[in-house]
Amino acid sequence: MPFAPVLAECDCGTIKQAVLNLLSNAVKYSNRDASSRIDVTLNADETDAFIKVKDFGVGISNAEQKKIFLPFQRSARDKIQARRGTGLGLAITREIIKGHGGEISVESELGEGSLFIIRLPILKKEESKAAADKMLETGDNGTYLGHRR
Repeated sequence: MPFAPVLAECDCGTIKQAVLNLLSNAVKYSNRDASSRIDVTLNADETDAFIKVKDFGVGISNAEQKKIFLPFQRSARDKIQARRGTGLGLAITREIIKGHGGEISVESELGEGSLFIIRLPILKKEESKAAADKMLETGDNGTYLGHRR
């Protein structure tokens, strides 16, 4: 995790839902043995915060990677079809992240697991200081409801 706090305008509830969707998929599509694990990393650069969720499960083919963020898209592979789901989680996650001015991407190979990367814009240093000062003075977390369509 970054040493300094990272501030962004966001709807905390929907960002939590997006991360929970990725974690749920990571658990669902991981190998189910004692050695299975999920890695979650958080970092930031000057302009963006990154949330990365990596599993070591079944993986996603290149052809399927192009469609997985569309509603109701699920792999036709038997291993995937055997697990419950509607194919809406990643589509919802993508819309949440887009609504916050960010992006979501995937890196994956069959049998090697998947890495999902959420990129969210962060406040500039001047904006961060003003937001932090406001939170300290008022106790208001300034929950941002996102860009709604």
